[in-house]
Amino acid sequence: MSRLKKKLFDFLKNHQKIGVTPQSIRNEISTIRRKSPSLTMNAAAKVFADKRGISVMKYLDEDDRKSLIYLSEGEIPKKAVTKKKKINVKTISPKYGKDFINDANQNASGYPYIYILENSFRKLILDVFGNGTVWWNNNIVVPKKVQEYAVHIQDAEKKHDWLPKRGNHPIYYIGLNELCKIIEKNYPNHFKKIFTDKGNLRTWVNECIPIRNLLAHNVRIRDKELKNLEIRTEYICTLIEKNHKKI
Repeated sequence: MSRLKKKLFDFLKNHQKIGVTPQSIRNEISTIRRKSPSLTMNAAAKVFADKRGISVMKYLDEDDRKSLIYLSEGEIPKKAVTKKKKINVKTISPKYGKDFINDANQNASGYPYIYILENSFRKLILDVFGNGTVWWNNNIVVPKKVQEYAVHIQDAEKKHDWLPKRGNHPIYYIGLNELCKIIEKNYPNHFKKIFTDKGNLRTWVNECIPIRNLLAHNVRIRDKELKNLEIRTEYICTLIEKNHKKI
């Protein structure tokens, strides 16, 4: 069973925005965790803090952040959710594969968010560094493992030369995780004005990656995953569009 970090709890109980007893804090965090039992105790404390406009991301470790994907819809702070334009996805109804039609249409409604998210990252990075490849080949800018991953994918796709190329730049041969690594590596000098909290960005991306993988491998996603994907994509893309002029 996960335990609530003492430093995190001390921060909450001494914060001027809380205004309740330490026991009340513990009780509400426990209630949040009962509703979303896969959350760690520290992740539940983050939900508690989010509802009061307090950031505690620095107290969370990797396991805490990953567990946030299991946050129940009812516990997502309402103030963080803004009205979204609906993405219309055409459903299919073939006369075959009846056992899979509903699941296929469910997954189809999640795919546009991944497409928008990954390509928003690509456009942002290219807007910062340009369409050339000099910066791409610089290990100070792009981690070597990311460069190697792109080469691996490019080499693999050369075997299928009847298919069109993804694009004229290596950045089109990497995915969500690798794109985020480029942003993290260059965060202080180039992306801090876009994403004011790097920890939040990595947490949101980490929540999206497993959902992306389910979609990529044709495993049904639930309404919970779809909703979470919509919200995190909106958070990230809103920051990009809102702060793009600052780069």
